[in-house]
Amino acid sequence: MAFRRAAPAYVESIGGSLEHVYENGNQAVQSGENLHFGDVVHSGSGVGAMLKLIDGSHIEMRSQSELSLERADDSVRIHLNNGSVIVNAARQPTGRHIYVQTKDVTVSVVGTVFFVNTEEAGSTVAVIEGEVRVQRGDREKNLLPGQQLATNPGMESRPLSEEISWSRNAEAHLTMLRQSTTRALTPSLRFEVTSIKPSNARTSVTGGCRGTDGKYVVNSISPDPPMGRCVLSNGTLQHLISFAYSPWPAPLPLTLPISRGPDWLRSDRFTVEARSADPSARIPDLQRMLQNLLSDRFKLVLHDKPRNDSGYALVVARTGSRLHEANPDESETISGIPRKITSSSIGSPVDRTITITAHHYSMSKFSGILSRLGPGPVLDMTNLNATYDFNLTWNDGLGPSLFTALKEQLGLQLESRKVEVKTIVIDHAEKSLENY
Repeated sequence: MAFRRAAPAYVESIGGSLEHVYENGNQAVQSGENLHFGDVVHSGSGVGAMLKLIDGSHIEMRSQSELSLERADDSVRIHLNNGSVIVNAARQPTGRHIYVQTKDVTVSVVGTVFFVNTEEAGSTVAVIEGEVRVQRGDREKNLLPGQQLATNPGMESRPLSEEISWSRNAEAHLTMLRQSTTRALTPSLRFEVTSIKPSNARTSVTGGCRGTDGKYVVNSISPDPPMGRCVLSNGTLQHLISFAYSPWPAPLPLTLPISRGPDWLRSDRFTVEARSADPSARIPDLQRMLQNLLSDRFKLVLHDKPRNDSGYALVVARTGSRLHEANPDESETISGIPRKITSSSIGSPVDRTITITAHHYSMSKFSGILSRLGPGPVLDMTNLNATYDFNLTWNDGLGPSLFTALKEQLGLQLESRKVEVKTIVIDHAEKSLENY
């Protein structure tokens, strides 16, 4: 197999130092260097290292950790000698798994995100997203998001947020954990009424979803959907997947990258109306209902595969933040968001004043709003963890641009850089009379 002939991994990045461990001494490892079966590597001081397996899985090593890669019968075994790792395992083909082994436990997965720590007292395993199987001797246990297992009852029990606080992607992992545990608590979310019909209309695609916390639409010509519903006119399954899995707040127009899957997924047209029984349903609830609908009707199976793309980081300007923390008793609101900006900063001469007013709003959600306005994907890197009240005003043509307004009014700025963008990979979809 090509997988076994090729190097199973390479070093994607090093935050401090990384060394090969040999009997007669250690040797520095460079970023981009291949790692082979049997290689033992140790991360020194700093923020650890990121390894990437040939199947797309990522292994983030904490500083002062040591591991080796071993050949497993069906894939790769990560032997963790000491320290901690966070594994973002790519979905495996049928019959294959990724394994993490310590001195007293073996973890097996087919596609999930999880944390493993081993020390003299024992090992700890925790799940961020998905499900893992933990084997200790002749005993097995499945763990779900937020669940932990320690092999030694005397080991100190710490919240998962503390266990992974060393990770350079800690905030993203915690967001993923919150989303995963919310889904685990509400697995039965279903629409009260659904209608899916084939469409041969020659009209344009329109549609979207609308909840009590906002709405999104597939394009600028789409009318607002009724409250508590997801609708689609003359659209494809690809459009429905974008509705169901786009991050919220979603960029407009919806352009969630989707790869693989059958050709009909992008060509066959449908008219869809799905109505929630709950008039107070929020967008994340509607998306979960839609995910369940796609799973039920189209037997849809997919997984996330992040990729790097040109975008922006939202950071605090050198002059410092000018944001004011919100009263904790206030409710979250935001208004004045245009569907899309045409600012002179991105090349349009339109003259239009825009004012966004936010109350009790977080920077992570605000970065989502900025992503949908047009400059490109925006990642929150402000390290501002409270919620804030603010107004932001700029002009598409004659006044300050969005970039200038952010800096002068809020003490924030957008820095151009490569950012991680979620891509949906379709593993399976079926078309049958049951779809309708």
